[in-house]
Amino acid sequence: DMGLAAHPRVPEARQKHEQLARRHHQRCEEKVCALQAAVEDPRDDDFGASVREALKDAEFARQVQGGKEAIQDATRQLRLWEELRMALQVAVRSECPEVLELAIDEAKEA
Repeated sequence: DMGLAAHPRVPEARQKHEQLARRHHQRCEEKVCALQAAVEDPRDDDFGASVREALKDAEFARQVQGGKEAIQDATRQLRLWEELRMALQVAVRSECPEVLELAIDEAKEA
């Protein structure tokens, strides 16, 4: 009776499993880096799209050290950016210089 451990393909299968596990871990770490890079992007019109794109792979990032924090930071930065954009849009529509100045000051502080 030959056990599974004695099968000649077991070492090959173990090696393949280890290789896939390393690749998966690397991919997860890359997703954390992508989140960190996205929140460091300039706060221009592309910022929101960039962060949202990076957040699409949040489940990969969550699996490695620092991932959960990177997701939380990206989510927080995106929310703040969206709130500031809305405030600036409202200020522009109000046509009130004081409101616009206040919104611009808020955006600069963020």
